[in-house]
Amino acid sequence: MGDTYPFSDEALLLLGSLSRGICRRFMRYALECSEAYPPFPDWRITADMVRDCITSEVVLRDVDLELSSFLNDYEKLIAVRVLEVLGEVGKLNQKSLAAELKASESSLSRVLRKLVRMGWVMRSRGERNELLVSLA
Repeated sequence: MGDTYPFSDEALLLLGSLSRGICRRFMRYALECSEAYPPFPDWRITADMVRDCITSEVVLRDVDLELSSFLNDYEKLIAVRVLEVLGEVGKLNQKSLAAELKASESSLSRVLRKLVRMGWVMRSRGERNELLVSLA
């Protein structure tokens, strides 16, 4: 067993991105997952199990106060989905991200601008000059 037992490395990275660097939140999420999936020998809690346990609603509730001063309710929902998707895939072009979220490109762009200002996401240019988005 490695040091991360009962979590896979992928699951811990996802917990870290969902908790947005807030230690108490990370510990609470890890505890919730551990209680939902009691450890067995040679068995790991995976990123998919974390996604099942720590839902968008849980994350939205936790980041609601942080986001409320910058985003309206609709934008908060988009922001939480952005964080989830980028936590799963790492980096994505803005057009694909809008399609994945089923959000208009203009709404997504407005939310991303605010998330960049908050230091939660980064934008960069890809090889074909497309706009790429990733977690900060």
